[in-house]
Amino acid sequence: MSIDSIKRMLLGKYGYQPTICYYYYLWNVVDYCGEKRVRESFASIKGQGDEIIVGDYCSTDDTAKIAREYGFKVVTVEKDDRFLFAESKVRNKVISEAKSNFVVGLNINVEYPANLTDFIKSFLKNSRINRDILFLRTKFEDINGNKNRYYGFSAVIYRPYLLYARGYNQITTYGAGSQKYGIMLMKNIYNLRVVPYTLGMYHKYHNHMKLPKVREIYPSVTYGQLRRKAKKVVGLLRIEMENNLNKGIKNVENDYW
Repeated sequence: MSIDSIKRMLLGKYGYQPTICYYYYLWNVVDYCGEKRVRESFASIKGQGDEIIVGDYCSTDDTAKIAREYGFKVVTVEKDDRFLFAESKVRNKVISEAKSNFVVGLNINVEYPANLTDFIKSFLKNSRINRDILFLRTKFEDINGNKNRYYGFSAVIYRPYLLYARGYNQITTYGAGSQKYGIMLMKNIYNLRVVPYTLGMYHKYHNHMKLPKVREIYPSVTYGQLRRKAKKVVGLLRIEMENNLNKGIKNVENDYW
């Protein structure tokens, strides 16, 4: 079956109702970036979308407690002894729990605009999901308050695409390509065109705060080594995904479906 046939089949099975699940994939973020930052992000997204889920990787701080205060659904993800933070496992758990047609991964260091959901739904109603994928780009706010370069993004992904591909391969993890795996899956396998937008969102976790935490979590490796590892892993993942697609995508490691 061709990719175009797969996309038509999924659209026919699941429909195109633009329901949205926002989700966080978190592990001890109160300790990592501070309660103030966590509450700012939670408050900005509260009441938006059709559901909000926090995938919590067995945090030992107040991450889950604060999420529940805001009325978010919290799903606890079992530890994977192979990884410090099994980010892809957390993503898969959330995707398996979600009910909406579209899933949007959020960053705890970003405050989201009040019109975010209206913007996304307007885009979805006026685009073709078999062709386009919306990337919500985030600018970086540096220590001096300058907001002049792009730091990251949130992808608005049609959930059935992930269900069919068996989600994120759990061999990808924090610092080793989980987000890039999702990008490649949408761009290189489903052949989607990236449509970037910026809605005045700023990533507020500065490197002078982030890098000491990275060194604390990974005392034996540098940040540069983590980035190089991610690049190497992602290079292998494209071959793996292409092979799996031809086999019906049965070899992707996923604990939830």
